Order: sequence, then C-alpha cells, then structure tokens
Amino acid sequence: MRIRTTCLCREYRAMPDTAEKIHARCAVTEQILKTCDELTRLKGNWTWIAQCRVCGSLWTVEHIRPEQLGGGPACAYMIDVPRHARPDKLQGLLREAEDLAWFGALGPECGPEICGCRNCERLRIHNSKYCAVHHFRRIKGYRVPGT
Repeated sequence: MRIRTTCLCREYRAMPDTAEKIHARCAVTEQILKTCDELTRLKGNWTWIAQCRVCGSLWTVEHIRPEQLGGGPACAYMIDVPRHARPDKLQGLLREAEDLAWFGALGPECGPEICGCRNCERLRIHNSKYCAVHHFRRIKGYRVPGT
C-alpha cells in the first residue's frame, strides 16, 4: 500500500495580518512544517526559512514571543523568495494589534483637567494626569501605532 504525502501549503498561503489570524496560524504551524526542511536561520534561533519537500514552497517561521522562554509559539507564513523573509514581521503586527487594544482600554478623556504634557489641550484620562495619547507614550515609550 502506497502512502500519499500531501502538504498544507495551498491551504495556508494567505499571510496572517491580524492578531486572531496570527494566533490561528500558530496553532497549525507544526502541521505545516511536517513536510518542510529548514534552509537557513535569519536571526538567532527565533526566525528561519523552511522549504516544503512536496511542493517547494518557501516559508518564514518566526517565534512571535521572543521575550518568553523558548521564543513562544512558532508561526509560519509563506514567502516568494528568501530575500522577502523579514525577522520580526509577525511580532510587529501582533504588537501593533495589542497596542491598539491597550490604547482603546485606557478609556475616555474625561477631564476636567487638561493633559499634563506641555502644549497639549486634550483632557486627561481617568487615573492619570495625561491624555490617552501621552499616557500611552509615557508607559510604552513609543507612539500609538497609526498616529
């Protein structure tokens, strides 16, 4: 009896572009990689390029939580050529989604006091002396994504 080997490359060709899609892809990455061989490492042990033995598709495999022990879950996404692989691509997308959710959870700018940042006329948020934008910047150390 002959066993037919198939890959999942066609099914997961689309790039995950939201936090939900990234987490869903992480859940199936191990299955995708069963038919792949590692070609090269891009950044330490956290990002590498793999190639499917069945169809020849190229994948970038990225651990999306490098701050966690072992880099967190692996997530694979398809690339056209090896030079299109970028370390930390999914980490950036995931961080942006999480930052926007965190920013949204800060609540309304209620005042009545204005923001404690010089030259800002916005009202402060509850339990802070800053408006939401400046509170985010003070805590995170960078701008709110998309502003």
